[in-house]
Amino acid sequence: MKKENLVKRSEDMHPYQMLVYLAMGSSGLIFIFLTLPFILSVLSAGPVHLTKLPVFFWISTVVLLAGSMSAHWLINILRHGKLPELQQVLYILLGTCVLFVTFQFCGWCELGMEGIYRSGLPTSSYLYLLTGIHVLHILGLMLFLSKLIVDVHQVRKDPIKELIFETNPYVIMKFRLFKHILLFVDIVWIVFFLLFMLAFG
Repeated sequence: MKKENLVKRSEDMHPYQMLVYLAMGSSGLIFIFLTLPFILSVLSAGPVHLTKLPVFFWISTVVLLAGSMSAHWLINILRHGKLPELQQVLYILLGTCVLFVTFQFCGWCELGMEGIYRSGLPTSSYLYLLTGIHVLHILGLMLFLSKLIVDVHQVRKDPIKELIFETNPYVIMKFRLFKHILLFVDIVWIVFFLLFMLAFG
């Protein structure tokens, strides 16, 4: 029964939705295969002692979590037809993504000032690699988010399109997908952040 339900759910799933979930699954595997060597390098070489974990890593974590809290209300705002508020939340989320990427670069600069370079210990190289790939995922999320902002902006020009937009299952699906992707990158970053605290403590 469970297998039949899974098959039926996959058949009913929109191709766009299936593509996003497959991409998330592939990215998850990539992160796992990169995280394992990172953990092994820490166990073999020991932690790289810093005076402190980069402050900007802490700030970027707070920024990312704050963005996720804003995203929690997206579907509810959409269903109530509050497109001005929806657009405002989307701009806030885009701003948090920009801040996160900016703070990541600042964090790398802090690491450089501490003498932790990409060409140093394997542990240091993996840190830059993992955070760099995560930043690429955030940039991809920003492209998705920008498309949602453009869609909302265009719809607001036409009351009829606005009404259809608010009740369109495909539109609701896109916003749900965005929330799932944001949750995915949040979880990945939290896991990395905890690992970095252990590896560079």
